Amino acid sequence: DSSAVNGLISRLLDGQIQVVAFTSAPQVRMLFDFATQLGVAETLHQALSAVTIASIGEVTSRALGEDKLTPKIVPAQSKMGHLAQAVADYFKTKGS
Repeated sequence: DSSAVNGLISRLLDGQIQVVAFTSAPQVRMLFDFATQLGVAETLHQALSAVTIASIGEVTSRALGEDKLTPKIVPAQSKMGHLAQAVADYFKTKGS
């Protein structure tokens, strides 16, 4: 749904999002493809540099690296539940 992606990009650009979790390499590419179509790819990159990025695993982290983005959160196991727990643990530790 392109309206959902456009909304996500808009909220990222407005600084309304603290963490973004990427679950696949195509997801990373699609987000930047949409941003390019909207003419905001560089601005999106800057916005993503200011938020906490979570990646489900190595392949997704490589896709982020292609856009010069480094995830702060990567779970030990590439599974959705582990990603959610890693995000929770990161913010729990950060808040302490």
